[in-house]
Amino acid sequence: MSWVALADSVSIDSFIVEVSKSTLFTALIFTDTVSGLRTSDTLSNLYNDTYFWRVRAIDRLGNIGANSQARGFVVDTSAGQVLLDRPADAHETTNVKPVVSWFSLADSVGINFYVVEVSKTTAFSTLVFVDTVASNRTTDTLTGLYNDTYFWRVRGIDKLGNTLDSPPSRRLVVDTDAAAVSSLLLADGHETTNVRPVVSWGAVIDGVGIDSYVIEVSLTPSFSSLVFADTIVGTRTSDTLILSANDTYYWRIRSIDKLGNLSSYSSPRGLVIDTFVVQVTLVSPANGVAIVDTKPALTWQSVSDSVGIDSFVVEVSRTSAFMSFVFVDTVRGSLTTDTVPALTEEDTYYWRVRAVDHLKNIGLNSTTFAFRFDTGVKIILASPGNGLETTSAILTFSWSTDDAETYTWQMSNAASFSVLTDSVVDTSAASIVRRISSEDTFYWRVIGRDRVGKVDTAVRVFLLDTHADRVELASPADQQETTTSRPVLSWKNLADSVGIDSYVLELSSSPTFSSLLFADTVSASRTSDTVANLSDGTYYWRVRAIDRLRNVGLNSTSRRFRVAVPGLPTKIILLNNHQLGTHSTILPSPLCVVLKDDTGNPVPGQAVTFSIAVPAGGAGASLALSTVITDNSGMACDTLTLGARRGPYHVAVTVASNSALKDAFVAYADGLEISKSVFKMIAPNKSLTVADVQNAIKAKFPLSNIGEWNQDAGTAAGERDYVTPSALVRGRGYWIFDPQNASGTIDFQGTAGYDTITVALKTGWHQVGSGQYFYVSWDSDVRFDTGDKKLTPAKAEAAGLIQNAVYWWNGSSDYTWGPDINRPSLSAIHLKPTVGFFMYAKKACNMTIYPNPSVPPETAAEVLNQAPKLLSAVYQQDAASDQNWTIQLTAAAGGMQDFQNYIGVVSKAEEATAAERYEPPPVASNFVSLGVVAENGNRLAAAYAEPVTTARSWSLGVSSDLKDNILLNWNNLESVPEKYGAYLVGLPQGPVNLRKSSSAVLAAGSSLKLTVAVGLPEYLGAFLSPNLDKSQTFVYPNPGPDGTTGSMTFKYNLQVAGDVTLKIYDVGGRLVREFKHQGNPGSNLVIWDTTNRFGQKVGSGVYIYILETPGTKLVDKLAVAR
Repeated sequence: MSWVALADSVSIDSFIVEVSKSTLFTALIFTDTVSGLRTSDTLSNLYNDTYFWRVRAIDRLGNIGANSQARGFVVDTSAGQVLLDRPADAHETTNVKPVVSWFSLADSVGINFYVVEVSKTTAFSTLVFVDTVASNRTTDTLTGLYNDTYFWRVRGIDKLGNTLDSPPSRRLVVDTDAAAVSSLLLADGHETTNVRPVVSWGAVIDGVGIDSYVIEVSLTPSFSSLVFADTIVGTRTSDTLILSANDTYYWRIRSIDKLGNLSSYSSPRGLVIDTFVVQVTLVSPANGVAIVDTKPALTWQSVSDSVGIDSFVVEVSRTSAFMSFVFVDTVRGSLTTDTVPALTEEDTYYWRVRAVDHLKNIGLNSTTFAFRFDTGVKIILASPGNGLETTSAILTFSWSTDDAETYTWQMSNAASFSVLTDSVVDTSAASIVRRISSEDTFYWRVIGRDRVGKVDTAVRVFLLDTHADRVELASPADQQETTTSRPVLSWKNLADSVGIDSYVLELSSSPTFSSLLFADTVSASRTSDTVANLSDGTYYWRVRAIDRLRNVGLNSTSRRFRVAVPGLPTKIILLNNHQLGTHSTILPSPLCVVLKDDTGNPVPGQAVTFSIAVPAGGAGASLALSTVITDNSGMACDTLTLGARRGPYHVAVTVASNSALKDAFVAYADGLEISKSVFKMIAPNKSLTVADVQNAIKAKFPLSNIGEWNQDAGTAAGERDYVTPSALVRGRGYWIFDPQNASGTIDFQGTAGYDTITVALKTGWHQVGSGQYFYVSWDSDVRFDTGDKKLTPAKAEAAGLIQNAVYWWNGSSDYTWGPDINRPSLSAIHLKPTVGFFMYAKKACNMTIYPNPSVPPETAAEVLNQAPKLLSAVYQQDAASDQNWTIQLTAAAGGMQDFQNYIGVVSKAEEATAAERYEPPPVASNFVSLGVVAENGNRLAAAYAEPVTTARSWSLGVSSDLKDNILLNWNNLESVPEKYGAYLVGLPQGPVNLRKSSSAVLAAGSSLKLTVAVGLPEYLGAFLSPNLDKSQTFVYPNPGPDGTTGSMTFKYNLQVAGDVTLKIYDVGGRLVREFKHQGNPGSNLVIWDTTNRFGQKVGSGVYIYILETPGTKLVDKLAVAR
């Protein structure tokens, strides 16, 4: 509030400001005295009202001036509350556009307009309707409302813009439909015999309440016509349907609320009314037939029923009226046959069947069938027994029967009885005695007839044999001379009608056999016998046969031979070879040899030397004698005490008088050798649980662990996919590793197996073992099959079942594989006992290991010692050749190495495939692995190709988990023709010329993809240039497309195999086409048919393309001209 400054002769001291609600200022609501220098003052604490104010002056002499003329002003800060009219609070309506009204609002400055607001919440946080209407209106129509509860309010806004922020509201319910009915009973598909079933439903909750329910029933799910309809009050939740018999009905319900809104129908439900069952039709036995089966099977046709047949009732009686029953049975409805228990009396039987459905409706009995039970005639032969072999020519024939009255007996030497040798006709006797006139096989039969003409025949066979034939001698020929003191005498096999039981051999020094030097009876399966310890002289021999009827044949014509005994041994026979024993103990049986000369006679008095050849130094094993003289039987024996070392022991045998005559025993000390911090791949010769193994080794190796390759993963196995086995079984291999303790041994309880082992192989790598305690020849005693013919490893490889190679760990750093034709000591492989091997199955198949002990040759040091060092020299050629060259690649780190890796060429594609060898999985930990990566992702230890005409590449994979750097080496480059360049590509330092360097170093723990490229220099640019190099990467023709093919070709280069993405954009930056490509080392092509992502040909113009690999991107342009 302000006023005009006042002039005064002595000057103004102050002003008094007064405010009142009346013009008389009888009561002041504000008063203030301000300095005479001020001409304004501020009022406070005023509210909505009309106020009057005035000012008077006081000069410095205290004179008080008259009050100024009073002025009035109005303070207005809000509008009043609008009083709502209609609809009332909580009103319910079906109108989705209801009209609301209110009373007009008085305001000191006047109402400018009204705001109508509608929300679903009392907080009006979100509005579903808002409208502003002029102040002269007190109604509005709400729009946009649907089934829901709403709240509405009206705010007046005066001409000063004041309004009431939160006026009272009213609730309004818009209800346009009724809630659907749910929770119906009976269940859908309900089946009943009740033609007045009760249906029920769950009560429906509705804002205005349910007035009634409408129930409808139809014979069709479309309810095109109704067979029942009923409307009942909303307080009921069930109704009784009135239906006809046997049919399928559909029923549904809907509700009507008190505003007349109709709900949607409930989902229709099916209802089956079933009150009868179809009559059964009988099948067999047919009506009126005769049967002989004492347990006849009765059959009928299956019956269809809407609710399904529960059972059939079968009844059998001797009367057609079924006054009594001989058999009653109830069988389940899925059956259409029943068996009558044993019938004992011949008679006519009547039978019928009726069905009972799942609702227990009982059908009519079937038409009655009858059958006649008649067992007929049955002849039972008694003697002689069938197949009798006899030496007696007089036989009694007998038989029996229940029904037959007359018999005919017949005998013939033909099974068809085409010609009779004897017969008796129409006899009532049940036995006869006949004399047989000749030796032969005879058939005899009895034909029986009963009073009604039924006939039965029974047949048997017998053999009459009264002598054995004479034996014919074979060798030695008559008057033959021999140098052996143990001649073998043989004769020809003799045929006999009843079979030969044995032969009797007699030897004498007299042609009259007045006294015998040797007599022996041998089984009929033999046609030879050995006579021992004959001295120089002339001998006579003969043989006679005894058949199975004990008929003794005549002696053969006798023969004579002369014996002249020689001297030196030429043959050695090992006895008690391949024994299994316990370490540091004597073998169960002595090691024995038998020496013979070249005539087969034993050689006594010969010096035989036994010596331990493997392991070197004997490992504590010892022999009792070492040198032994053969006895009169040519035998010499020594006793072996096994050493402390577990595994095979080889004992060499030599003969002093014949240096070329030698052999070797193999004995086995049961158990395993375990070394500190060294992985060992084992294959048990006993089947053991892991608990057995742990109990056996915990005392010595408390930190040890056992793992096996995840053979179940097949080709999906990871690089080192090892799992803990549930059991150690024969035929499988396992890793054992002890990270801390000193070397030691494991001894297992139980008996080692000596039987055939079969192992199921899935596609992929497998750890396998012989499962035997002795050496097993890979080529001779291991077979593969897929359920048919068993194949040798070589033939199994040719058939595509396996890779013909086994890989074994040398115990410290690397694998070795064989068979390898390039190394004589590995050309034939033996599976060493308790040693595990890796092998690769190309298809699922079975591996069978036969229990045939074998001995590796002394030259097979890799097999004997299981610690090979394969030399690259065996792969070197005498001179460089386009048709045949090899490069050896090795990787080493931390004392571990992978050295048996080869790439090269051979002259033919089939030779390249045959030379291919897989790279086995790395050891479970502390490994370094190098292999050639094939197109299918497999790692190869040997990969060969046909001769190079331009350039050829091999992809390598290198990985290690060691903390030491990896050293890559290569050699034998001199076998590669000089015209070819050879490079290692993909190293961080760039391509390396293999001719100028012999090694490269990779960082510890690396896992890299590398490429070896060999070829003519002009073709190596794509391998040696950086990825996506501009000189090697482009599109042609550009502009395109090609007039003939309609395509454009993208060419790009990679140093190592990897993923490549090609994206083509238009100049507006929109993606036109995208390709994802698996690129190979060297040059690669991607063909674009100049269509977009939707298969439409792109238009003429300029496009941007981006080629991208991990770490490299090339962006360039192309043009399409149509």
